[in-house]
Amino acid sequence: MLDLIPLHGTTKGTDIFGAVNKLVSDYGGFDKCSCIVTDDARAMTGTEIGFAGLLKQNSINCPMICCIVHQESLCGKSLRQINVMKVAVKITNIVRGGNRALTHRKFRDFLAEVDATYGDL
Repeated sequence: MLDLIPLHGTTKGTDIFGAVNKLVSDYGGFDKCSCIVTDDARAMTGTEIGFAGLLKQNSINCPMICCIVHQESLCGKSLRQINVMKVAVKITNIVRGGNRALTHRKFRDFLAEVDATYGDL
């Protein structure tokens, strides 16, 4: 697995292709890609405007395997989520925790200052 990319808004074939194409380009292009595994969603398998169709239209010849795998299962097998969740919960409790209202306000101000996608926890 190369990465998990959050898609905000729509998840059409063009959105998926754009995100994956950008990521793969950062790692040297599709020439280094041995296979792409997708679920059976129409946005992925569509032959014209789906991810698979857009790969073909852009002359990217990378084998695709379609399978139905839940993201949680895939991530759970490849990542140690329990460690990630412990850190995330600890950070959330520090920022939002009971008598730390000043910390929470500073955190929101920081997110606004850096133009974060999300404005709060």
